[in-house]
Amino acid sequence: MSTTTVLDYANIPSLLGLHVSNMNWSFYTGFLNAVAVLAVFAITYKVLTGREVEIREKELRREENKQKVSLLLLNDCYEDCKRYIDLLNEENVNNYIVPKIDFDSTDLGIAVNFSTAPFVNQDAIADFAKDGQIPEDRIARYYAIKRKFEEYVNMRITLFDAPHFYVPLRGGLLRLLNDEIACIDRLKAGR
Repeated sequence: MSTTTVLDYANIPSLLGLHVSNMNWSFYTGFLNAVAVLAVFAITYKVLTGREVEIREKELRREENKQKVSLLLLNDCYEDCKRYIDLLNEENVNNYIVPKIDFDSTDLGIAVNFSTAPFVNQDAIADFAKDGQIPEDRIARYYAIKRKFEEYVNMRITLFDAPHFYVPLRGGLLRLLNDEIACIDRLKAGR
């Protein structure tokens, strides 16, 4: 009805050379209303589809960022492990660590601190694993490295005078760390 009022008021059909008395207004009104509804539908569809695509792109970027952060946390943990292994050299262990340990006590606080220090982000890494950002095999390797690192630190400090115990552990742990770091570098590069 409103379309008819606008057309009648502006006298548009007469301006176009149409004889108004010969027109079937109910047909044209219905037709114009249908065109208006279709136009509104098309515009709404385009806007909603654009927003949906935008939301999907944001979600993909968020997932990519989670993936990058999880790899970064793993890489930092492994690099920290290597730094701590270097820190546990002969001079540091014999001159600075062993004299501070009471081997008669059950509390080996220094050993515990050394063995847990690189794994400060374990909760975040576990959350990324739960979220699916870190695959099962990668998280299994993470925990294997953690166990081997703790074993090495404990052996290195408690058996500081028996290198035949801790040297093989050090070599195996460094190989494992270097393999994981190389794997993470390949994942970062997208290979």
